[in-house]
This record gives sequence, C-alpha cells and structure tokens, in this order.
Amino acid sequence: MKPFRYLVAAALLTFAACGGGGGGDGGSSATPTRSDPLVTSTITPTPDPNATPTPTPPIIAGSALFVRASTGDDANDGRDPGQAFKTIGAAVAALPSLSSGRTIVVGPGTYSERLDDLPGGDEGRPVVLFADPTGASTQEGPGGVVLLGSGSGSMIKISERQFVEIDGFIIRGASGGNNAGIDIRSSSNITVRNCEISDGSSQADGVAILNSSDVLIVNNLIFDNGRRGVRIAGSGAGSRGVRLINNTIANNDGQGAVVGTSNTASEASLLFNILQNNISNQGLQIVVTDPSLDLFASDTNLVFPARYSPPEIQQEFDIASDALFVDDVGGVFLLSSVNAGQSSNSPAIDAGFADAFPEDLLDELTGIRGRTTTASGEPDTGELDLGYHSPAGGAGPIPVARTFYVRESGDDDRSSGRSPDDAFRNIRTALGIADAGDTVIVGPGAYDGRLLVQTVASEDAPLTVFADPTGVLTDDAPGAVAVDAAGRGVGFRVIGSSWIVIDGFTVLGAADSAIEIRSSSSHVTVRNCFIDGLGSILDGVGDGITVDD
Repeated sequence: MKPFRYLVAAALLTFAACGGGGGGDGGSSATPTRSDPLVTSTITPTPDPNATPTPTPPIIAGSALFVRASTGDDANDGRDPGQAFKTIGAAVAALPSLSSGRTIVVGPGTYSERLDDLPGGDEGRPVVLFADPTGASTQEGPGGVVLLGSGSGSMIKISERQFVEIDGFIIRGASGGNNAGIDIRSSSNITVRNCEISDGSSQADGVAILNSSDVLIVNNLIFDNGRRGVRIAGSGAGSRGVRLINNTIANNDGQGAVVGTSNTASEASLLFNILQNNISNQGLQIVVTDPSLDLFASDTNLVFPARYSPPEIQQEFDIASDALFVDDVGGVFLLSSVNAGQSSNSPAIDAGFADAFPEDLLDELTGIRGRTTTASGEPDTGELDLGYHSPAGGAGPIPVARTFYVRESGDDDRSSGRSPDDAFRNIRTALGIADAGDTVIVGPGAYDGRLLVQTVASEDAPLTVFADPTGVLTDDAPGAVAVDAAGRGVGFRVIGSSWIVIDGFTVLGAADSAIEIRSSSSHVTVRNCFIDGLGSILDGVGDGITVDD
C-alpha cells in the first residue's frame, strides 16, 4: 500500500491541511492532532468548510420531470407537479423530451419498481434522480421516498453510462448473489449520495462498483444487506478513482468494504466512514486484496471491531471503538449524544477533520453540514461527525422494509424466506417475522388457516400479505392461493393491528369466520379475496376497515 499522502498528491483524494477537533454536536473528547498535514493545498480561493449551510431550494417546474406516487398518472407529461408521472420508469422513458436539464424529481411514497436501464448524461449536464422527501419540489407532504423491489435483481442498475447522480432514496429489496441495491457497471462519473440501502438480509450487496471509474459514494447508510456493504472490483483494469466518504456501513452479512479481487487491482479511498459489525468472514470490516494495496488510501474511519485484511491497512487516525448507535438493531443509526439525552457521546462525533474534506467536493460537505447524526436533529457544526448524516430534524433512518416469500415447496426450518428460492412453507412462519413496512408474498398452493396477524404498522409502512395466483413473483405455475380453515375455525385473525392489507386469497371451509378483525384494529384492508364459508366478523374494531370483493 502506498503512503496515503502519495495517493492524495496523485489526486485520488485532494485534501487541504488538517486541523484539530472543535465544538459541535456533543462536546466529544479531543481528537488527536496531526504533526504535519497530509498535503498542502494550493487551490484558491478555499470555501469555508465550517460555513453554515443554506437550504437547497425546491426544483421548479420546467427544469425537470416530476413523479408522485399519490396523484401521478403515467399518461401525464411530467413537466410540473400537477402533471406528474405515477412511476419513475415513465419519467426515465420521457427524459429525452427535455430540452434542458436531465433531472427526475420523485415525491414521497413507495415505488414498487426496479430501474435497470438508467440513461447517462454529459459533463455539466448529468442525469439526476432526485428524491424529494420534504415534498417541497413535488408540492406534497413530507415522507420517505422508497424504492421497493421483490424477486431477484438489482434495484438501480447503471451500466455503460456516465454522469449519473442518485440522491436521497430509501432503497429496499435487492436480491440475488450478483445483484446490489445500487449496481454500477462499466460506468464513469457516478455519484450516489444521501441514500439508505438495505435488502433486509437477502443475498445481495449494498453497492457494487465493477469496472467503473470516478465513482463517489458519499453520505449513505448501507446496512443489513445479505452480502457485502460495498464491493469495488472488476476485471482487466478493475475500478479506478472510487471514493467512499462519510458513509455508515453496518450490520451487513458480508464484509463492510471489499476492494479488488485476487487477480485484479482496483483503486479506492475511504474517508470519514463508519464500518461496524459487518459479520461475515471473521468480522472483517475492510478487505483490500494484494493487487490493490498500492492503489488504496484510507484515513480517519471508525472501524469496529478493528479487523482489517491485511492488518497493515489500519491507519493512525482510525477509531477502534463502538460507534454507540442509538438503536442499530431497529434500523436507527443515529449517534449517541449527550445533547440528545443519551448518557455519553459517540466517538464518531467531531472526529473528522473538516479541513481535510476533499476540496473538489466542498459542495458535498455543505450538504452534509445541513444534516444531522443525532436525535437532537441539530445540523452538524464544528468538526465533522463521521458516518451517515440523516435529514435534519432528528427523524433518523426509516426502518428496513423486507419481502418474505411463501411457497408450497418452501421450508420453514432451513430457509430465510427472503427469496423465492429460499421461501418458507407456511404463511404463519412469515407472519411471525414480518413487521411494519414488510410484504409477505404467497405463491399458488394450499396453506393452513388460523393465521394470526398482530402488527401495529403505519400508513407509510403497512404490512401487506399478498397472494400471487399468477406465480410470477414466486416462480411458480399459476393457481389459486388457498387458505384452508377447515377444522381451524378461522382463516385470518387480525387482532390489535393497524394498517394491514390482505390481498388475493381464497379462504375455504371456515367454521367460525373466514376473516376476523378484532380488538381495536384499524385501517385493515381485505381485497380481491374469494371466501367460501362464513364471511368476515368486525368486532370492536376502529376506523378504516374495508372489505372489497
């Protein structure tokens, strides 16, 4: 591995002189002081990296295409929020119609689609896929912008393209060993920022960068993926000029970040990231293969446990301590902070040398400054906190939404339920795991009744139990999805639950009731079901119960 400053001078990272720690979110302990700078910048003028950020103005009609899950229609032209498309795919198809600008603005909501053919842009005129969780640009209320997939595949695939930016999406549902939440192949000048990427422990990488160059992965939360958090690799020349800055890469089933292969070198640099509790292969957080060592640079990352391969890539200013997330198991990766009411400060607070942020990326730093790492919701001031910064206001990341599969050919004992090839056998097994925001997809066949639904979900993150009589989603031949309630009294029993959707089932032979909704349940939707036996009982329920034929 070359000395870090050599790679900096070679413009893999352009750093300014580094300074000591300062006041910020929570008064953390003093950071070590460097005896000399990594490199002295000669670029002038230098913007102030500690300047108070200004809010990003809303994107106005005429300069972009708009997508709204709530009121959009793919028959519209997408040119303003009132004429928004319904799906992102429709906006992608319409991009060539724009005479200026190549931006797609996507409003709050859940979009059940994969984007596997994004077009590319040009220098100075990139294609920008921009999530608008504030609703300011799409003229609606705030909420997460969720891209949700089912079945096998990558969620966003960028192949043989250049100048593309992905900004602000919650990406869920990539599946399959060669796929990823964001899959970048044979492309250049790609930026991924402000995204939350998870497959809910299915067999996919968070971000894959293959045979690509000049890729920036900045301020993303990459967690609970079934394989690696970030994979940087390729054949031939491999990948070049990949920068990972201010990301949190945690709780993935594979390594946190992997650079290169045993035969091919790739070039990458890591700065101000948190890599924690990535559990596979002896808990290795960062892996750099032998051919890539001379092309790897790293500085000031929190790595816990401090397991590197090879060990010598650990750097002097790396932090080998627990980041003290508020609730990483629950998907909340905010940092512990005295100012936010916790008993101690995370070692990641104020640990970054703000003056060391790459000078060609100071606009990215300004964006990060306007966001937060703690439950106080306060913007990050003073020295820079490590890792992912959530939108200011303290809401934190949205918990992961997962898809579970059930098939007659499934197995409850040896399967995870996270793909059609690894499906459960019984619906009740999936319901015992599924939570708010999750979807249970059931393939054609006969299943036991007396299915208990006992989940408090929300309007933005309902629990959906979906029958797939076509077999398309479960890789089965078509047929009825039947719940056999004979001898069991009921088919489905919904107790103390809210925001539940039961869709498409055939319920047979219920002696008491096919579907019971009881005990102050509310906002329960039953639709597209065929009931052969007794109907539904509504007993002591709240508002929002609908039963559609």
